Formats: sequence, structure tokens, C-alpha cells
Amino acid sequence: MEATKAELQELADRIKRSGGYIDVKVLPDGSIAALGNLITTRAVFLGCNSDGWSRRFCFADRQRANSVFDTLQSEDDEPVGYTARRPEPRDSRY
Repeated sequence: MEATKAELQELADRIKRSGGYIDVKVLPDGSIAALGNLITTRAVFLGCNSDGWSRRFCFADRQRANSVFDTLQSEDDEPVGYTARRPEPRDSRY
């Protein structure tokens, strides 16, 4: 059974409260994204749920991270201009 918009928003609100994120939102595809500060970067977290996140993109330029976060449409978006990501993409040669 798919979650309703209200249930997704409730989950996003819980993630924001418990994770200490700057912002958390439900994307048009129904996934949840978050924006947060790390030690030296600002990060966009994709695929967020009550257990954590599936991908993280770190930006040295905090304004760039904010802009990316504002324009996200889906968990599958691949931001441009990041300095690091987790997990690292796997090399298809191996």
C-alpha cells in the first residue's frame, strides 16, 4: 500500500526533527529529500526514510546545495557541481 501525501509529509517532518536537517521535503515522485550541514560542506540527502538515506551529495558551495535542493524532482536526480558523493558510484568494469 502506498503512503498518502499526508503520511509522507508526517514522515518528512519526523525526519527533520530527529535528523537535525536544515530542511526536508517530499519530492514530486513521492520520495523524501533533506538538506543538512556537515563539517565543511552542505549536503543534499536523497531517498530519506526513518532509517537514514540512500545517497548523499556534498557541496563546498552552500548556495549551490540550496539551489540543487530547491529544484529536486525525484530520488533519481543526479545533482551537478557536487564535491563528493556517498555511496561512490561503482565502476562498471568490476
